[in-house]
Amino acid sequence: MMRLSPQAVRQSVLLGFLLVTAICSAQSTPLESSIGANVYTNFFFRFRYEFTSSWVPQPVSMDREMEKRDREGKAGAAKTPNSYVLLNLTRTLPDQGPNGRSHAVISFTAEEVPAHSEIVDGQAALLKFTDNLKKQRYITAGKLQVLKIGGRSFFRQDMKGKSEGADVYQSGVFTVLNGYSVGFLLTSPTQSLLNNMTATLNKIQFF
Repeated sequence: MMRLSPQAVRQSVLLGFLLVTAICSAQSTPLESSIGANVYTNFFFRFRYEFTSSWVPQPVSMDREMEKRDREGKAGAAKTPNSYVLLNLTRTLPDQGPNGRSHAVISFTAEEVPAHSEIVDGQAALLKFTDNLKKQRYITAGKLQVLKIGGRSFFRQDMKGKSEGADVYQSGVFTVLNGYSVGFLLTSPTQSLLNNMTATLNKIQFF
């Protein structure tokens, strides 16, 4: 039996490790996450986000992603970028809104950035978000802001619209990570609460 030299053994081990790492990376998706004890952790984007008990996690539907994959499975179907709603937190606000009760929402989304896309940073991703809201008759509220969250640059823009006759404020906070446009979408009945919600993003810790 041929014996391998110690150097050959080390090289074989290293190649095996690199192969396993490459396979795991290829299979990795933004869905790799966990939530518990008021902490959301995303292992693909490598960050954790702590929120208070007043925020209630809601089930995240994968119907949209499954329908997209079904369409692409058909012959000749064009591939569309993968997109995900990864986190959805709600908070009930009594004595507010047209029915005496309103809700605030924090959502975390990710959309794959195709090759040669115009979305090269968070500001470009944010522009797509604001353009969609303008089609729903929202207007800008305040100026574009650059936020430093966990040492990374995020871009924020607030928008104001109407729902059932009441004011609605939305904020998009976007960056680009690991080939995805990632954004926190915040919805609130008041600007002051929206500012407080945005401030909680400072609790994001990358690892």
